[in-house]
Amino acid sequence: MERLDRGSFRLPAFTLSSGVAKKRLVGLTLMAVILGLFFAFNRFPKLDTVQGDLDVVSGAVVECFQGFCIERAPDTSFVARWVDFSVTYLQLVTVGMTFAFLMAGLAEAFLFPPGSRLWSGGGVLGRTLKGAALGPLMNLCSACIVPVSSALRRSGAGIEGTIALVQGSSTMNIPALSMSALIFAPLLGGSRVVMSVVGALAIGPAVAWIARRGHEGAAEEASEAAQELQNMVMGEDLAQPWGEAMREGFREFARSSVTYFFRLGPIMAAAGFASGLVIQFIDPDRVGTFVGNDFGGVLIAATLGILINVPLMFEIPLVALLLLLGMGVAPAAALLFAAAAGGPVTFWGLSRIMPMRAMAGFISLTWLVAVAGGLVVLVVALSVPSLDWGFRPTDDAAEYRAAERTDGPLWQALEEQALEDQGPVTGE
Repeated sequence: MERLDRGSFRLPAFTLSSGVAKKRLVGLTLMAVILGLFFAFNRFPKLDTVQGDLDVVSGAVVECFQGFCIERAPDTSFVARWVDFSVTYLQLVTVGMTFAFLMAGLAEAFLFPPGSRLWSGGGVLGRTLKGAALGPLMNLCSACIVPVSSALRRSGAGIEGTIALVQGSSTMNIPALSMSALIFAPLLGGSRVVMSVVGALAIGPAVAWIARRGHEGAAEEASEAAQELQNMVMGEDLAQPWGEAMREGFREFARSSVTYFFRLGPIMAAAGFASGLVIQFIDPDRVGTFVGNDFGGVLIAATLGILINVPLMFEIPLVALLLLLGMGVAPAAALLFAAAAGGPVTFWGLSRIMPMRAMAGFISLTWLVAVAGGLVVLVVALSVPSLDWGFRPTDDAAEYRAAERTDGPLWQALEEQALEDQGPVTGE
């Protein structure tokens, strides 16, 4: 067997006779099947759901979408709205979470089993690029991707690869980027693309650097070096029969998937209610006042974004609605990125596998990227005030809502406009 030198170790060339190679081949096949089913029955229909939400947003009557109601019925209490949104959120992410638990188990048991060298080597840049490339394939929101990122973290992805995976999945997935580019004007849609790339490629390495500056980081680095050394020595040169490899792989697959469910499921549910509480404070009558096209609006929007977790692509109709209610384009850019990039569920889940110093850096840098992107959009928008940089609805009622909204309740303004459009009653 041909062998390759690496330092003082001699590593075998790839061979299908090893247990790791057999498991990875089966794992890739299972991943293709699971991904195909997930996209066919969940992600492709999701595009129609988001399009329907946008129709609701731009319609003559403001209705609820995905559990979020901007106009509250007078007889509905705050607690009822909070519980309704939170329960709806958990229902919407159930399929994604189930897929994530399965993928986490698949990663640990088949794709990156003990002895795997796939994440070894390449340094910080290599692990970051691997995470950023794998993330869009997962196509999960920042909360749903946590189990998968946890599995890869234990497989040697490092802090940088783990965060790149989270950012790549939640902000760089093709459906979200495509819809942002098609629905929003070039500056706003383009800002989402730029911030997503920056988030996926820069936040992870920066957080890894922050973590390594402390005592926790030193221990972390030593642990990663030991893991890589172990991966170099063991695994792929050890022959293992197919039957034994599959029994071992499927047993670990079931164990890991169930473990991730019980370890992260309750945390995600609790944090989902926390983000549901925050989003209830969005008031249509104060949107233009607090998140106008100014520096303060950008800060508020970026802060709101990291305080909520939303289903994949929920941020698109949410930002479209808030733009129609008076939000400035700069805060919209900050929220469009921050709401997708992270939230309580994301941060709480990742805190189980990262030092607190790293988590503080991750949260801060996510917020800073959103703020910086919003400020760049603010400068451009103020420099060319005559152009429409935001959401450009074609529906007459939506145009009215964006340009002629009165100080009274939104439903009253729309009702008055509808009566004017009907003209005088003839009695026929």
